Amino acid sequence: MMKHHRQSGASLLIALVMLVVVMLLGVTAARMSLTNEKSSRSDRDRQIAFEAAEAALRDAELDASGPRGRIDAFPELRGACHESGASTGLCRAGATPLWSAFSMLAPTPWVEYGRYSGQHFPYGAASLASRPPRYLVELIAVGKPGSAAAPVLQRLRITAVGFGTRESTQVVLQSIYAIDTDPERASKRPVRLSWRELGNWQETSRTTP
Repeated sequence: MMKHHRQSGASLLIALVMLVVVMLLGVTAARMSLTNEKSSRSDRDRQIAFEAAEAALRDAELDASGPRGRIDAFPELRGACHESGASTGLCRAGATPLWSAFSMLAPTPWVEYGRYSGQHFPYGAASLASRPPRYLVELIAVGKPGSAAAPVLQRLRITAVGFGTRESTQVVLQSIYAIDTDPERASKRPVRLSWRELGNWQETSRTTP
């Protein structure tokens, strides 16, 4: 006589549980891979913006080495900027840093890379910056207040913004340069005294036109 065994279905249940576990592991691995890819893409995009901003600082140095670097090319009024003409982008520092008062995306008084130096900055392709970097030059008064004679050494505060492959990725760098106003040494290049990255610039500046 043959005996019939009742099927409990335990094997099917175990198989379903294992399938669910494998699916969860796969989904988790896919999410981690996607997150790492996004992080790597963001880091690369920020590096592109960083290098663009550094290039703008060097371009501004070339700009300040020419006729536009003369003291008389800057506005006489403190806290003012030239927003048009051959002196666009030259400002005289006031109580409030002017780089934080003007939109970094506005046409003026920010100066695009190469406008006065004649240098070329490649941009617009998939792995390049979305737009050329830009900079603003502020003349910082040096010497005793009320002194009639202009000091031989002056300070320039140059603020540069670089863009990544996405325009929303922006890095802002700032340097202080010393320029020699002695006519006999007019061709001497500005000397970089300090450098920093403005990590919290969004809190104190205007970013939209």
